[in-house]
Amino acid sequence: MAAVAEQKFPTDPEYDQYNFPTTAPEPQHGHPGHTTPEQDTQVQQLRAMLEQMGYTERLDTLTLLRFLRARKFDVEASKKMFVNCEKWRKELGTDDLPVTFEYLEKPDVFKYYPQYYHKTDKIIFKKTLGGDYFAFTLDLQ
Repeated sequence: MAAVAEQKFPTDPEYDQYNFPTTAPEPQHGHPGHTTPEQDTQVQQLRAMLEQMGYTERLDTLTLLRFLRARKFDVEASKKMFVNCEKWRKELGTDDLPVTFEYLEKPDVFKYYPQYYHKTDKIIFKKTLGGDYFAFTLDLQ
């Protein structure tokens, strides 16, 4: 097995626009910033194969590395896993869920777990236990 390269995480500006750290803090084989040149090539191969199949979303390097690690960097097995995942997402409608989700239980949940917000920065929880009210704030700073 080739030694893991200590390097800056190679990103592709067409796919990778991250606003958070991308290099794993601890050197772990196959994780961002700790990949071999062969693994970087496998990411590019997987991306090219998926693009040929018509996939255009979730082709960023971090996502593809997750699928490759899950299949021990077997590109064909990773492709199959990615395709199955996308099929599952489409069947369940996970991409539309934040827009179409109806939280019908909210009034009942709120009755037992009410939550309010301080006018500037604190979440206020109010709990009723046996007729007694307990209130506390959560400081977000």
